[in-house]
Amino acid sequence: MEDILPGESEKWQWLEEQARIFFEVKGFSEIRTPLVEPTELFARSIGEATDIVNKEMYTFEDRGGRSLTLRPEMTASVARAVLQHNLLRDAGKSLWLYYIGPMFRAERPQAGRKRQFHQIGAELVNCGAGDSDFKSVGLLYEFLRFLGITGLKLRVNDLSQINGAQSPRILQALGDHFKRYESKLSADSANRLKKNVLRIFDSKDPQDQEAIEAAPWEKIAPLSDDFMAVTKRLEEKKIPFEINRRLVRGLDYYTGMVYEIVADGLGAQDALAGGGRYDRLYEELGGKSFPCTGFSVGMERLLIVLGLLDNFWARQLRQKSVYFAITEAHDGMNSRREEAALRLRRLGFRILPGSVETSLTKHLKKANQEMARFVAILGSRELKDGQWSVKDMLRHTQSCVPFSELADYLQGLV
Repeated sequence: MEDILPGESEKWQWLEEQARIFFEVKGFSEIRTPLVEPTELFARSIGEATDIVNKEMYTFEDRGGRSLTLRPEMTASVARAVLQHNLLRDAGKSLWLYYIGPMFRAERPQAGRKRQFHQIGAELVNCGAGDSDFKSVGLLYEFLRFLGITGLKLRVNDLSQINGAQSPRILQALGDHFKRYESKLSADSANRLKKNVLRIFDSKDPQDQEAIEAAPWEKIAPLSDDFMAVTKRLEEKKIPFEINRRLVRGLDYYTGMVYEIVADGLGAQDALAGGGRYDRLYEELGGKSFPCTGFSVGMERLLIVLGLLDNFWARQLRQKSVYFAITEAHDGMNSRREEAALRLRRLGFRILPGSVETSLTKHLKKANQEMARFVAILGSRELKDGQWSVKDMLRHTQSCVPFSELADYLQGLV
């Protein structure tokens, strides 16, 4: 678990703001749920045989003896909130919800994934298969492109047969397959074979890879027509993808198409985002059955990938940033700065307050170090004239702007 300090927090703020802009324009509403939920919620939804429930959850008893868990993922919490508050009173209604927040898993820290990690995610609730599967994948792909990320690789798989009417036959066939390799399996996968054979596919242990690679997917669970129809639409939209029959995701609630997007720069664990269809979760939590799909994006991993883009943060953070250069200690100057800064912050500008410093050269040096595009200068001459001296650090220009017009002037430049 890590602190997010000044210099880094501005990047997080930028990313959160971009997510809110994108999802709200697309028709999503934000949902926020508690960090702590009853342990039973995650055990029932994620699956008791999963590594998340068995090994990675932060679980404790409160003073009343209730078992509570820091949320390891968000989909189950969203489902609980939708049912608890009866957000689907109208059976024909669909909900498009998005979230931003921290999750917790006691797993081995790796690049872009600490024990406290953060996700941006979206849930399309009460949305049937086919069109909404394509929308979900398309939205995720579009969001990442909206942020400026290219070279994305989409991996997809179909779990509908495994979780449909043929589920007992398919799981039996998979079980029979892995029993032939039982003596070669890792201890964890040998245990998974007894509890939930699908979880063997989550294993990264080299000892398990031969059996995983040899699984007879095409023979026992061929791809469905609905899945193939989605892949055809992906081809039409020129979204590159590959079908990966090993991809099952690490959660038991998936029932149809699952997918993940990978990116360069993340090492062996290269998944940037992922999601899929889950049509039984609401029923398993005590509600009616609602078809759903959704996805989540790791924020730490997003920040790593964005940081690899050429001069990315200098460009993004500088575009709407204002450094205030106050050259004298004067109450009137400070009140002018606060008034202007409030108006600019409401317009989405990043405010760099600076400090009282008589040397303008030192102010400009600090503004440049903090990646400010604009420097608003206020000294005794500017205070007397009722205007700011505004320096554009990118265009290397300087203008005089009346106090009341600063916000509109800068907004016009960006």
